Amino acid sequence: MQAIRDIFGIWDSVGAMAKALSRKYDTVLAWRTRGRIPEDAWTDVIAAAQIRGVMITVAQILEFNTPIKKRGKPPSKIKVLRSKRPETRAA
Repeated sequence: MQAIRDIFGIWDSVGAMAKALSRKYDTVLAWRTRGRIPEDAWTDVIAAAQIRGVMITVAQILEFNTPIKKRGKPPSKIKVLRSKRPETRAA
């Protein structure tokens, strides 16, 4: 195994993998699209792969998963504007 697609390739289709994991088709399809399997599914994937005669480790899944992308807008850089009024000094 060299990539996350190899894990999905253990099953004939996304539907077959979803059925083996007792997950919704759309959920497993989203995993494949993102290139990442969430942590809460790792043990199910490992067990289902073992049934098919393929050994997968947590380390392999972790290595193959794409990093989580940060969501939302990046924080804006706030500029501190100083007042252009002349400072008044006490005489």
